[in-house]
Amino acid sequence: MKKLIGRTLAVVCTAVMMFTAPMASLTATAATATATVSGTLGSSTNSNMIYLTTTTGTMEIKIDSDTTYIGSKMMLPGRSVDIGIYRGSDAYLHAANVTSSTATTQVTVDTTKTYSIEGTIANGTTADKVILATNNSGNIEAKVDSSSDFTGCTLIAIGRNVKCVLGRGSDAYLHIISMSDGANLAGSTETINGVSTTCCPGKVKSGSGSGTLYLSTTSGDMEIKIDSTSDISNCKLLLTDRAVNAYVYRGADAYMHAAKVTPVSSPVETSGVVKLTTVTGKIKSGSTYDKLYFSTSSGDMEIKIDSNTDMSTIGALYTGNTVNITIGNASDGYLHAMAITY
Repeated sequence: MKKLIGRTLAVVCTAVMMFTAPMASLTATAATATATVSGTLGSSTNSNMIYLTTTTGTMEIKIDSDTTYIGSKMMLPGRSVDIGIYRGSDAYLHAANVTSSTATTQVTVDTTKTYSIEGTIANGTTADKVILATNNSGNIEAKVDSSSDFTGCTLIAIGRNVKCVLGRGSDAYLHIISMSDGANLAGSTETINGVSTTCCPGKVKSGSGSGTLYLSTTSGDMEIKIDSTSDISNCKLLLTDRAVNAYVYRGADAYMHAAKVTPVSSPVETSGVVKLTTVTGKIKSGSTYDKLYFSTSSGDMEIKIDSNTDMSTIGALYTGNTVNITIGNASDGYLHAMAITY
């Protein structure tokens, strides 16, 4: 019995030493990893915070200006990584280094004719291709290959603004020749309709509706009013979890108002949609900027949104709204929304 108690005390003491000794030395003064964790990057990962899915749960790990990247700078959802972590003086876990694989695709790219473009890294971006949301050209898809140069980028994450030089590859696809950091939208100012606004990137939160946008940002949650002067012409689907950029100002009523809301990702173009009928129903949770889960009296439907969907007669749409959708068949085999009305 005494031996058992002795062994138990020894185990307890060892465990206490394991958890307390490292904690005393984990400070933010030096980015030295004290442990390494492995997992998959979660969908909420952004340029400031890693949400790492591991076998034991989800970890929140801060990204610092001196975090180093070994192999690839692509911090994209679904990517497998190893992260060297340490406990900062702010009590958060911080990433000292991130290790992942690099692109191995080899292709010849024509560098005599290149295209320079700036945009925002959008949903759908993977280790092999980048979806770039631009103001004037819509979404542009460019492949990543073994010669793509990312030395000018701090990191690559959804919602981050970048500048790209593109070229046509021998496989007929556009390829990234180089990528560098673009203007940081967060905190940037823009005058809209004579009002000075601040850009707040974030994700639409559950509960948004009736003229109020609840936005989750890296600095906390915001309550933003959408009114008759708000320009949402390119971002009418304010659905839960959609990534947007809200340009806000403080109104005379002391609330924050949106002068403009722009999307991080936009639906792609689809042609040859053949009209079928009009259905009435409610937008269900899980709907995205390019796909609606729609509840009707006859059952649930899955309806794609494309760049030709006409939403000119409506205002902001939120999860839970009831609308009429004119649907049609497309060559991709999906039902598409041709028009959405109240």
